[in-house]
Amino acid sequence: MRFNFYPRTHDWLVISLILLYLVPIWIFQYIPTQDGPSHLNNAQILSQYTNPTYNFQRIYELRLEPFPNWLSHAGLAVLMQVFHPLIAEKILVSLYIIGFPLSFIYFLGAVNPANRSLGLFSFVFIYNYLFMMGFYNFVFSIPLAFWTLGYFWKHRRHFTFGQASILNFLLLIIYFGHIVIYLVVLGSIAFIAAIQFISQWLSLHGDSIREHVISLSISLFSLIPTFFILINYYLKSNFATSAFRIDGSHIPSLFKQFIAMRILVSYKSYGQDAIGLVVAAVFAILFMITIIKRVSRPDFSIHFSFRFEDCILFLFLILFTLYMLLPEAFGSGGFLNERLALLSCLFLLTWFDISPSIGFISKPGTFIPRLSLKLMHPPVLIILCCLTSLTMLTGVTYSFARIQPLLQEYTSGVELIKPNTVVLPLNFSGDENDTTRVDPLLHANHYHTLTNGAINLGNYEPFVDYFPLKFKSGLDLPIYLPGMNWADVLRKHQHVLSLCSYTSMVNYLLIWNTPDEFFKTDIDLCYTQVYSNGRMKIYTPKR
Repeated sequence: MRFNFYPRTHDWLVISLILLYLVPIWIFQYIPTQDGPSHLNNAQILSQYTNPTYNFQRIYELRLEPFPNWLSHAGLAVLMQVFHPLIAEKILVSLYIIGFPLSFIYFLGAVNPANRSLGLFSFVFIYNYLFMMGFYNFVFSIPLAFWTLGYFWKHRRHFTFGQASILNFLLLIIYFGHIVIYLVVLGSIAFIAAIQFISQWLSLHGDSIREHVISLSISLFSLIPTFFILINYYLKSNFATSAFRIDGSHIPSLFKQFIAMRILVSYKSYGQDAIGLVVAAVFAILFMITIIKRVSRPDFSIHFSFRFEDCILFLFLILFTLYMLLPEAFGSGGFLNERLALLSCLFLLTWFDISPSIGFISKPGTFIPRLSLKLMHPPVLIILCCLTSLTMLTGVTYSFARIQPLLQEYTSGVELIKPNTVVLPLNFSGDENDTTRVDPLLHANHYHTLTNGAINLGNYEPFVDYFPLKFKSGLDLPIYLPGMNWADVLRKHQHVLSLCSYTSMVNYLLIWNTPDEFFKTDIDLCYTQVYSNGRMKIYTPKR
């Protein structure tokens, strides 16, 4: 009896998992990402930039240029016109959580509707390492990428100018999301279009060929407008002057990280390593089932057995090769390997096959016997995908719950910060640091300046060229040290920073944990403690 997985059952499972995955976002006060508080504060500055109550126009300039990384900042700024910043962040992240599996299911439905149930496994990648790092623009662009690729896949045979306009609009939004996602989508569309054209060229003649040449030309035409914006950004950025090197020495380490699903691991003390291995095991099972199904098909040829859907496998191989060979950083962009690892996993997952099947037919001369393993039946695979997604969610919720008291202790003195003041934060490491890759306290000082118009001197975004704000040149703030990177001075506690020289410029000193002797001497001499709660202390200058 052939298994029939009712669409309604699938839809209810998807809805249920979406609702469950939204729970950690809404039951806790803070979303414990690393860069998230910084993005939130800078988006709040954008939303209140023209507000005469604050001094933002005296401190910051808008970087009104068509560069990537606008997406989350603009979205948050719009939402903050109506909602409190913390609620605005929750709404935007909720849209990401809802859109992630739905876009993946849409793409699966375009490529092979029989495999839409794989969307249940895509949930495990929602709370990935890059999301926990707070790379909102990157992860928010992923659902847009799969909607765009799915749209192109559906219409690739007969592309019209109207569809090309929609595709170009989607590409434009992705461009303003993140440059890596944009390049991957652009390259994927070009690759799929080329394979489509070659396959049709070999099977068609005369007018049919002419018709498909026109369709291909229209689809490729839709890639051109944003491509010119990309070239303009490339020439103005430091990518054009950066040295590009391929280093093969880190290939073994990267391969181990990929196999262990390190892209899902953010903390060392909350069982995420074990959960990553569970996901890796299920991923391996799905991979083996797909291989067995392919080689067991009656029409399989040991020499060549290509389906058009195998374009996805080739795209995975390209991304995986880039992941293994490219450097960790290029130009002003970083975490390149992790970004490619996540995209590689998603593309490979799209290629997997869990379509309903009674068994596997053995051909004469092959080593594969007739199989009808229970594990390979779609109901079992669907249950396995759901259980893995729930396991991942359990680990995420547990880690959120453990980190909340830490963030609440860190932000307990927020109400002391008066409007339009200047804050200087310094975090010193302690035993509470349970992170290996993500530090939720690194930019948590932005919560102190989120709704009061205060200026945070720990704000790193105005110093880089891929965010919407920058400090005004010649500004009388202690951020311009000759030959020094101000963000590194704060983060690495470099002893070139004499706190006593800042008493006339800073209104509040935020100190987390016990400072070393160099800084403690200046603090005791030039500042007065006005607040203390556990490891969090707030000082004001002695004037």
